[in-house]
This record gives sequence, C-alpha cells and structure tokens, in this order.
Amino acid sequence: MADHSLRAVLYALKAAKYAGESVKEECEWQNKKLQLLPSDIVELVIQAMIVKEKSWKRFGSK
Repeated sequence: MADHSLRAVLYALKAAKYAGESVKEECEWQNKKLQLLPSDIVELVIQAMIVKEKSWKRFGSK
C-alpha cells in the first residue's frame, strides 16, 4: 500500500478537528466504511493505520 494512500484519512481527521466536529465520530464513521471492503484489503489498511498511529495521535484520533 502506498504510504500516501492514507493521507485522505488524516486530512478528514484534521478537517473534523478544525471544524469543531468530533474526531472520534469521524474515526468511527471511517471504520464502519472500512468494513464494507474485502477482508484482505481491510487487513492491509489496518496494518498501515497502526504504523501511522503515532502521527495521528496528535489529532485526537485514538
């Protein structure tokens, strides 16, 4: 998976934060949508998200 492919997730979290919306709710929505994908894709995305988790913590996503 390309490193930049999850950047949209980060931008959505930033947008939610700066718009005064719930970052937690945005994460929950993204996770629900993620479950609609084939399980092998879900596994790849989750693995990539774990690697990126450190940088996402500053946006309150975890």
